[in-house]
Amino acid sequence: MDDAIDNTKSYPDYVPSADTSFSQSNFLVAANEEMTAIDSTPTSQNETQTQPSTSAPQQEETQQTQPSTSTSAHQQEETQQTQPSTSTSAPQQEETQQTQPSTCTSAPQQEETSQIQPSTSTPRQKETLQTKTKFKKRQRNPNQWERNVKKRKVNRGEEYTTKGGNIKPARKTGPDCRYRLKCFDRVNETQRGIILKAFNDLENAQLQDAYLRSCVNSIPPKRSRPRNGVKSTGKGSREWTYEYCVKPETIKVKICFKAFMSLHGIGLTRAKRVRTPGIALPLPDQRGRHGNHICISNEIRDKVMAHIDSFPKRESHYSRQNNFNRRYLDERLNVKRMWLLYLQQNEPIQRILYRSDKKSMKPIVKYKYYLHIFNNFFNLTFGRPRSDTCLSCDKYDILVKAEDDIDKKKRIQEQRDLHQMRANSGYQTLNWYAQKSKTDDTLEVYTFDFQQNLPAPSLTAGDMFYLRMLWTYNFGLHDAKTEDGIMHLWSEAEAGRRSSEVCSCLRETLLKRHETHRADHLILFSDGCAGQNKNKAMMNFLFELAKDGVYKSIQHIFLFRGHTFLPNDRDFSHIEKRKKVEKVRRPTDWKGIVKDSRLSQPFEVSFLDHKNFFDYKALADANLKTPFKCSDGESLMFKEVMWFSHGESQEMSELMDAEIWKPHSEEVWCRYTHNRMEPWKKLNPIKRIKKNQCAPKLAKKYAKPIGIKAARKKDLLSLATKNLVDEETKAFYELLPVRQDRQTTESDEDEDDYLN
Repeated sequence: MDDAIDNTKSYPDYVPSADTSFSQSNFLVAANEEMTAIDSTPTSQNETQTQPSTSAPQQEETQQTQPSTSTSAHQQEETQQTQPSTSTSAPQQEETQQTQPSTCTSAPQQEETSQIQPSTSTPRQKETLQTKTKFKKRQRNPNQWERNVKKRKVNRGEEYTTKGGNIKPARKTGPDCRYRLKCFDRVNETQRGIILKAFNDLENAQLQDAYLRSCVNSIPPKRSRPRNGVKSTGKGSREWTYEYCVKPETIKVKICFKAFMSLHGIGLTRAKRVRTPGIALPLPDQRGRHGNHICISNEIRDKVMAHIDSFPKRESHYSRQNNFNRRYLDERLNVKRMWLLYLQQNEPIQRILYRSDKKSMKPIVKYKYYLHIFNNFFNLTFGRPRSDTCLSCDKYDILVKAEDDIDKKKRIQEQRDLHQMRANSGYQTLNWYAQKSKTDDTLEVYTFDFQQNLPAPSLTAGDMFYLRMLWTYNFGLHDAKTEDGIMHLWSEAEAGRRSSEVCSCLRETLLKRHETHRADHLILFSDGCAGQNKNKAMMNFLFELAKDGVYKSIQHIFLFRGHTFLPNDRDFSHIEKRKKVEKVRRPTDWKGIVKDSRLSQPFEVSFLDHKNFFDYKALADANLKTPFKCSDGESLMFKEVMWFSHGESQEMSELMDAEIWKPHSEEVWCRYTHNRMEPWKKLNPIKRIKKNQCAPKLAKKYAKPIGIKAARKKDLLSLATKNLVDEETKAFYELLPVRQDRQTTESDEDEDDYLN
């Protein structure tokens, strides 16, 4: 994750003054003090990890708009990068054209992608984030506001409650006018109901006023009676007289003024307003339409914006691709806590009143105004991922911030942009194959990874933080076609978590699911951990799996280090959420918890012991010859390989100028990038079997459980003396074997040798 602090302004033209700046060094101290001061539920807006883009991998003839200010062209593909001017506005909607390939296991075909980067916005313009993922920040919904709901009820003539709590009855036809024209006799009861219903169905006050105005005809008075020969111009004089009519069916019916109000259920004020002569439409309601409102000055608004902008912000390592303007605040903050910190700095008396008597508070900047500024002028959220940090991204960001020379800074930015583009190609390859597998029955796509170790016991007592726990390993696979999660659990006392354990879990899952799916092509995605995934034991396992004909072709693709967000991480998040509310005493308790952690599509869970694991490392040592040499005589840079291919692979034919399938059952092909156009590196790593020599066979890795260290067992047994575990759990801990030798196991130190 790119956790470099970024204090760049989130809006275009604002520059805080010296007297409004907020100390960044002590804001966390103030935030911690607020933890106990705030007795109401804080308004928090949390951002989950944005997943990588789901577009197909970009291979060649790609036009990309990079956020840096210069161009670079040092990549194996033909890439044109058009650099835009720097902007802080939210990204506009991308226009992407993609051409998908027809083959099932080849990398995506050539595509021409045009990405339009954000243009400069007007100052303090509300940012609109248009992404392919669902918008996480809560949006304004004026239709559900209480005052707008009440307004609609008033227009529809329904019963509603006023702001003071008084209940107003529904609109209904008024009393008979008892006029000499006998208006209610000319409009029967059924017609009166039709008139009122049609009036209520308009649901808009302006449309209703327009309808009422159409029922009124303004004409000059036919006769006037001057007083003493002078025409009166006083209050009681009339320049116009009005005729009222309704049209219940096809013929207009003339009615009086009282009947006009009764039939429509309106009052005298509204009836007089809509009959204003000399205009086609009635005057709109002028209540509240004036400039004498209580306003907050621009100076205070700038002070609020300066306060929000004073908090340290970071970029998200995973969401940068879809939303690179989004910044992340400390997860201990929320909008209400930030508002209280603002009051503490600028309106301390109101902050004191918040703790003592909230009803007497009358701050200049209310919480709703602070929230309005936060949501409409900033692209911020709270919390950020803290795992899988990319060292290269961190290094480039530090160098960019520390470099003063413009030319050197541009070169560093170009290197950073190239690194991020190459890293994103792994995500794009993964997403493309995942979507392809949903429509292709001959293709299976899996991702696999280890979850963070699960402790046993998992209790809430304070002493637990100082004792060594018994760890439970969880190796998870994710089926991209069905979205199934397959979990393999085992205790650290039974086995380790290196290459042999990974291959054993893969073997059990792939052979079992292949019996029902019967796919021809297998694609695996993982990180490049040397001790678990990228090593000769894994290469030999997949080589033998393809050679035995289980799959025609097997591809093993690695993501860039630090850019390894996999679907397994979403699966593990369900377990982590459930882990917070469960109490575990023994490793076997995790099986039920993991299985029930996702109710919509429960995980497939198996609990393993030492008998389930095979020694694939020893088999690889017997089968493979090292160091690895390619067919062109070059040494294979094993650490740099991003793609292994076994069985069959697609290769460009010089005669046909097209890709054709080529079997290579005795060779392993590999690439250093995710680019489909890169030529394969070919090597034959298999040792020749001499005469009278038996082929090596796969054997069990463990004859008995490997055990745990004595200090760990001592800590576990100490829980019984504190009555933190029951007698049955105590007996289980007493039976745990103790490791006598000094050999370092996987629970103490991860392996870091690519040839193991």
